[in-house]
Amino acid sequence: MVTQNVSPGATSWPGSPIISTVSNPTNQATVPESFNSSNTSLSQTFTVTTTNYTLQTISLYAGNGGGGTITLNLYDLGSQTAPNPSSYSPSGNLLGSGNGLSAAYASQSYGVLKFDFTGSDQVTLQAGHLYAFELGGISGTTPIFWQRAASDTYSGGAAYRNRDWINGGSARDFALAVYVTNSIPVPPSQSGICVVNWNDMRQRIDGFGGGTVFLNPSSLSPVTDANMDALFGSANSNQLGLSLLRTRIPPDNNWAKELADAKKAVARGAGVLATPWTPPATMKDNTSTIGGSLLPAQYANYALYLKGFADYMSSNGASLKAISVQNEPDITVTYESCDWTATQLQTFFRSNAAAIGGTPVVMPESFQYNFALSDATLNDAAALTNVDTVAGHLYGNGDAGVTITDYANAHSKGKPTWMTEFLVNDQTIGTAIITAKQIHDCLTVGNMSAYIWWKCLGDINGLVNASGVPQKRGFVLAQFSRFVRPNYFRIGVATGGSVQISAYKDPNSSSFAIVAINTNTSTSIIQTFGLTNFNAGTVTPWITSAALSLAAQSSISVTNSSFTCTLPAMSIVTFVGQAASNSTPVLLPVASQTINAGMTLSITNVAMDMDAPPQTLTFSLLTAPTKATLTTANGTNGIFTWRPPVSQANTTNLVSVQVTDNGTPNLSATNNFIITVNPLAQPVLGSIAISAGRVSLTLNGAQGPDYTLLTATNLINWQSVFTTNSPLLPLTLVDTNFADAVRFYRIQLGP
Repeated sequence: MVTQNVSPGATSWPGSPIISTVSNPTNQATVPESFNSSNTSLSQTFTVTTTNYTLQTISLYAGNGGGGTITLNLYDLGSQTAPNPSSYSPSGNLLGSGNGLSAAYASQSYGVLKFDFTGSDQVTLQAGHLYAFELGGISGTTPIFWQRAASDTYSGGAAYRNRDWINGGSARDFALAVYVTNSIPVPPSQSGICVVNWNDMRQRIDGFGGGTVFLNPSSLSPVTDANMDALFGSANSNQLGLSLLRTRIPPDNNWAKELADAKKAVARGAGVLATPWTPPATMKDNTSTIGGSLLPAQYANYALYLKGFADYMSSNGASLKAISVQNEPDITVTYESCDWTATQLQTFFRSNAAAIGGTPVVMPESFQYNFALSDATLNDAAALTNVDTVAGHLYGNGDAGVTITDYANAHSKGKPTWMTEFLVNDQTIGTAIITAKQIHDCLTVGNMSAYIWWKCLGDINGLVNASGVPQKRGFVLAQFSRFVRPNYFRIGVATGGSVQISAYKDPNSSSFAIVAINTNTSTSIIQTFGLTNFNAGTVTPWITSAALSLAAQSSISVTNSSFTCTLPAMSIVTFVGQAASNSTPVLLPVASQTINAGMTLSITNVAMDMDAPPQTLTFSLLTAPTKATLTTANGTNGIFTWRPPVSQANTTNLVSVQVTDNGTPNLSATNNFIITVNPLAQPVLGSIAISAGRVSLTLNGAQGPDYTLLTATNLINWQSVFTTNSPLLPLTLVDTNFADAVRFYRIQLGP
């Protein structure tokens, strides 16, 4: 309900507003603003502080003008510090079910203009959030004049024309007051902990992208340089940094537009996937580009047709990253299409796909990621050799798409999987966050290597709209594509709680990205991240939410390999960092050994530290037989020493030597090797000779043990005569004190 001229003159606001940008509207708000010139919106931001409230009324100090219809809009800009931002991009209008409210205004003298809200428009104003209340109108008109101050009178917000600060870097304020009906308890923040493991390396990432297929309006094709920059550039926060383009192979051989788009994408560092919606009609059993099947007699020609497209692109400066054989072979539609069964695909890949040439080949791009369509090909050894990537789409189950599972058959055969098409006709932040969750599941549950959205451009479902403005879903995809580049690898994350977290590293540069998605609609999450087997000095968060779009935040210090950040409700946050320069030490491998009991074995474990300056290295025995020792020499050698006793004869012994540096975090490497101790051979006496009170015994046996000569006169009370330590054999033992009529001798091996 609109109530005009509530308080003519208005030296104060009626009632008790919780927020007022001026205290004396008449005296403070002296500058009129309207939609004259090129203005289409006037707005004032305001901050709700410690308590949630239900909105009842917003009042303005306004008047004059010619009267007419204006539009009321209210946007939640999220957790921001007023008076920032100096400009804002609205998303998710809180009034009129997202469409704003039309209000009829009749010209009046200056006074309080009161807007009372009812029903679903009595929205919750959340504590800690910045809001923008906006009047929309037609440029060049003056239906109403909203009064503002000539200086900054309110620290919790600022005045805007066309969503830009009215006075550049110095804030001004429109006369505005906010009234509420009751306070609402603030939902408590939740907390969570996750651990990212640098050494837990998963699948390679091939990229993130979108398609330029059947763009609407058709004037969007071929794609302009400006739109290509928005899609594939990374110079500023309005460029999405995509790394894959999906293009169509038209069946009429008119490929000029596809070439133009591909060349621009390749020039910006992207790879190109080319997909046919149908073979040429002359190759099909129904001679139509819609439905039907490829004639078996045309399989060879079709392979050459695909090769011809790949050759055309490469010879004109746009080599393909991959080529598909068919879009959605398992769907019935009324546009370009072609049906393939699992058996037909198996036959084609076994007998004909090799003729496509050196371009990696993708299949089957099932519309609902149906494994049964590709299993037969994967299970055929001859057909398998001609498959490079297995791809599918996720249609079904509404905005979330089909349930994503790991394609174990493809991955066990070394074939990466890609998600190459999905769309939702909704550009709100809510469905964009659902898409973020889908991307996360593709990467972490499906172990996929690429994610490609349906259309790069378009108002209804494009990543960038027809006017070249990135949409929320585009920014959500950019939270991955800008920071997780081709040839990164996903690394393991151990986590609990409601936040979806994945992590990625570049093995060459040690750059890393951690992506966290908070799907809670009203609850922020205090999330702690622990770093295992790596460290970093700082991380930089980038946020997309209702209020922010790929917005860089202040860096966060990493302390003791850990950092904490609050994740806003309904947001995706990417933490970007550089792993510390400490590298894992290298241990040269050690061969397994075979020795006799009693032999002393010395093995040098040589370690190298590649850091500059080198770290201090410490050696330790993780696993070893009894009485083995490990000493350090020259700071880089761990010398393992062991003399196996005869009790260890005929045994196999595992030895694990670890070297650890003193970097942050401590990194280590391990050598594992086996020592086999031969069975013990019994000694053999050769001869006994007695001469002049001396007994000489000649024996032979295993090299290694100690040999002890024992003597007795009664076979009971044995006494040691002497021991010779690991002697050379054969050996003569001499007893120089032979005086008894009868004396017995025996040989004992040791230790």
